[in-house]
Order: sequence, then structure tokens, then C-alpha cells
Amino acid sequence: MDEVKMYALMGRPDGETDALTWWSRRESSYPRLAKVAKKFFSIQASSSESERIFSVAGGILTEKRNSINPESVGDLVFYAVNHAVSNTDVCLLHLP
Repeated sequence: MDEVKMYALMGRPDGETDALTWWSRRESSYPRLAKVAKKFFSIQASSSESERIFSVAGGILTEKRNSINPESVGDLVFYAVNHAVSNTDVCLLHLP
């Protein structure tokens, strides 16, 4: 069974555990999901990551592609920034 299905079938964590600790404890069971979660829940120490994301978005939103709807832009930026996390589609989880 793949990681996403295993995660979907398990119970939800209690509200007292911080997310990074929870994922660190389960990294051996969900190595790819844990990697994505750690990236998602971590606070960046500098602005370079946000500048990189704005740069990626600028490459997606060009004069020729200025009518793309905002949700599609968000999805494309998310993919462009996260596709290198894993060689599988597990990194494409779009969390609300």
C-alpha cells in the first residue's frame, strides 16, 4: 500500500502534538510524506525561499499567459517548487 493510502486510513493525530514532532516520529513509516510535511510546516529563516517562489511565479505568469486563473497559477507554482522533493506524485498533495 502506498504512503498516501496508509496515511488516509490511519487515525488523526491529537491536537496536543506539534506537527513537526508527529511527522518526525513517523518518518520511517512515511518517508516521502514526512519530507513534504517537514518542508510545509517549517519556518524559513530567510526570505530567499519566498523570493524564489515569486521568481517561479513570474516565470509562469508571462505576457502570453496572463489570463490563467489564480487557482491554476497556485497549482503550477506549487508543482514547480515541490516537484523535486520526490520522484513520485506523492509530493503533489495540495493541502487546503
